[in-house]
Amino acid sequence: MTALRYVSKAALGGLVLLAAVFPVYQMILVSLLPQRAILDNAVVPDLGRLSVDNYARMLAGGVITPSVYLNSTVVALATMVLGTSVSALAGYALSRYQFPGSRVFGRFVLLAYVVPPILLVVPIYVTLVGWRLSDSLIGLVVAHTVLTVPFGIWMLRGFFSGIPIDLDEAARVDGASRLGVLLKIALPLSVPGLAAVAVFTFMESWSEFLFASVLLSTKANYTFPIALYAVAGTYGDVRWGETMAAATIGALPVFVLFLAFQRWLVAGLTSGAVKG
Repeated sequence: MTALRYVSKAALGGLVLLAAVFPVYQMILVSLLPQRAILDNAVVPDLGRLSVDNYARMLAGGVITPSVYLNSTVVALATMVLGTSVSALAGYALSRYQFPGSRVFGRFVLLAYVVPPILLVVPIYVTLVGWRLSDSLIGLVVAHTVLTVPFGIWMLRGFFSGIPIDLDEAARVDGASRLGVLLKIALPLSVPGLAAVAVFTFMESWSEFLFASVLLSTKANYTFPIALYAVAGTYGDVRWGETMAAATIGALPVFVLFLAFQRWLVAGLTSGAVKG
């Protein structure tokens, strides 16, 4: 019975792994095939036709340029720093201080995260136009921060709640300020949660398309998702090979970031979910 249960779990795990890996495999495979081989829709494509021509044509087409990656990197890093900082301050305040409406506010934060982003497009756009931040990378950073902060607050609130308040009181007795307690006690003990929020924020900002397409109208400000859409939709027929080549290159920063923070990311997501 135990062996059967083990085999069942292994089979289920294998199916889940296959479902997760197959789209990535398909993306890379299509990026290495010529258009005719892709349209043949062969179950097992001719591996002898693999080449990097799609990557060369995509980079030479002038749509995916170094400025596109620079814009996406700047926006994603700025959103990561700003969003994680705001989430840490708000999450710590909600876990430590009771004020009128604190419980309601804590639940509202999670509710704000599940609101469909499309409902926020018009109010955020109008606000940024009033601040003269439309069609700018700064405005896009503000919009992405608004989208990602609710999840970060909810996650870090759970982490800070798991830290004994006695540590805060001991540090206060030793003369530490409230900000000092946060910087020297709470944040070092919440590194997995901070890493999870930082990676999540970066990934969300890097791949976000809706707000970027609405807020950015100047080609010099385009981020990667908008450029990828241009590669796919510039011509009447979809150039699948070049589109998948662009998508593969665009996925590399997120993949590298995930590998670098994998240990803290897994610990942060599991611990935050339990404590929150």
